[in-house]
Amino acid sequence: MRFAPKANLVCRTNRKEEKQISNSVLAYLHHRKIFAWPINNGGVFDPIKKTFRMNKSPWFVRGVPDIMCIVELRGLGVTLYLECKTAKGKQSPAQKVFEQNIKERKGFYFVIRSVADVSQAIAQVEERAAHNWNGVTFIDVTAE
Repeated sequence: MRFAPKANLVCRTNRKEEKQISNSVLAYLHHRKIFAWPINNGGVFDPIKKTFRMNKSPWFVRGVPDIMCIVELRGLGVTLYLECKTAKGKQSPAQKVFEQNIKERKGFYFVIRSVADVSQAIAQVEERAAHNWNGVTFIDVTAE
């Protein structure tokens, strides 16, 4: 597993725009009845010290995407990791490491710039699942 380097916090002017994209994506996913939630993984601002407090746990993972969702495909729940960016937004080094970790494990990670990107991402996952799971029968082992 790769670990992201510690990075200094940088003030970003496009944070509000990314939040708007994230909210639109979450609304779209909920409209499609896809279980989705935002991930709040940033530092907490300390008004007394006038700085951000970062999580110092050895288990803290940097670069976690903005949204996770579970899409049902052929009876299985498939997790998608969605990083929201503006049209010109770029991933941080930690986000790139996280993406690489997910993709090395055959996971689904997407950089999302609009709601249309989410629709395309889901279609891509459905296509990959149909190709990889063609002819495979899944049995519900939880049913009694």
